[in-house]
Amino acid sequence: MSGTFRFLDEIALADMAFEAEGDSLPALFEAATQALIQSLADPASVAQTWQQTTDMEEPDIHTLLSASLHRTVYLN
Repeated sequence: MSGTFRFLDEIALADMAFEAEGDSLPALFEAATQALIQSLADPASVAQTWQQTTDMEEPDIHTLLSASLHRTVYLN
């Protein structure tokens, strides 16, 4: 599985914007999560100290991804 992201500096309507892609749904979610983490802190300076698994249901993928990223911010 492979995912990528890039920051969209040209979008002035948000504090931060990124575009994430993945060759699978898990890869997309991982890429989006990595973009979020990189926007909050230098990933090299943050050690992974815990892992959280959650079950979430939303009506569509866009809403699920948004809710997942919001939850990541909340838990961290």
